[in-house]
Amino acid sequence: MKIYILLISICLLTACMKKNSITDNAVFTVSIDKDNYQEEIRYSELFDSLEYIILETSDNVLIKELSQIKYADDKIFVLDKSTQSLFSFDRKGKLIWKIQNIGQGPKEYSQLMDFDIDEKNNQIFLFSRHEKIQVYDFSGQFINEYRIPLRGISFSSNDNKLYLYSGNRANLINGKNENYGLLFIKESTVLKGELPFKEELPSVMIYNSPNAFCKYDNEVRFFMPFLTNIYSIKGDSLYVKYYFDFGKFNLPADYFDNHTVDDLNKSQYAYGLNSYSENQKYCFFKINCNQQSYTVIYFKDQQKVLCYEKFMDDIAYCFPAIYQATNDYFIGARYAEDLFMEYNYSKEKRKNTLLKKIISEITEDNNPVLFFCHLK
Repeated sequence: MKIYILLISICLLTACMKKNSITDNAVFTVSIDKDNYQEEIRYSELFDSLEYIILETSDNVLIKELSQIKYADDKIFVLDKSTQSLFSFDRKGKLIWKIQNIGQGPKEYSQLMDFDIDEKNNQIFLFSRHEKIQVYDFSGQFINEYRIPLRGISFSSNDNKLYLYSGNRANLINGKNENYGLLFIKESTVLKGELPFKEELPSVMIYNSPNAFCKYDNEVRFFMPFLTNIYSIKGDSLYVKYYFDFGKFNLPADYFDNHTVDDLNKSQYAYGLNSYSENQKYCFFKINCNQQSYTVIYFKDQQKVLCYEKFMDDIAYCFPAIYQATNDYFIGARYAEDLFMEYNYSKEKRKNTLLKKIISEITEDNNPVLFFCHLK
């Protein structure tokens, strides 16, 4: 399957948001013409190299469901929802510490959903659904905790505020059930809700992105699986930063009035936006469209977009799912068993130098392999 660059047009629009201090922020509308293919491109034109890190594996260090990766202060933080654990590794993959405090008492959590880091203050926030926020330092030492009886699936922090994606679950706020997709929190206080949803949607909106936030340029980016908007959060304000327009493939606003997610899986519409990352050069995300899975890269300076279905070069054999982006590299991971499947798929892939080297150093039971994808 070839990889193509799609023609786009970029226009600046005024965000149609309620009045606040930053309503004049322009929306970048990226119009994707899926029917107009241009030229082939390879991953090696974007990335200089892939540096891999084999994480320590033992009976006490087993990652079964990798949910989140963060990198800061030369430390790699990995969340495993299956074992309800947060791990910290060094750049060589050696375990530094592990947090696994399951329970109902002080310093314990019952269902660890997500975490985020505050690099300015060297702090880690753990979010336990419908219970509490716990704060640790980068050495894994407990600082404090406070309760926020809210339900959600993804979480972020910035400038002493916390943001929670509810995953279209109602939350009890000031004694009332409130249907907000996004909640603004400061310590134990809910400041406000944004992006209200209909009461009947929780039963159909089952496609949940594992992570609904990323950070870029002192702001938090937020996205939801059934929209092609990328929102920006700054302080207590929310506005649309990017709108990816798929034309005739855009999901109608009233689609779920008469359809279910099962219907959507058989449709031509663009949906399921997830794994969004952004740096100085690119916006990078996954999406389903016309019953195919695509990766989309928006080149910000050149104002063009690349939308592709499959990979074509040696880097692609090891290319990971992306969890975090900086201006120098993307950080991602591949499960060991998936790398073995890639290696055994064909004779051509078994000739790949990088893939062959990784396979020689691990077993199928190893923890996921982390990759730093260095940008050109």
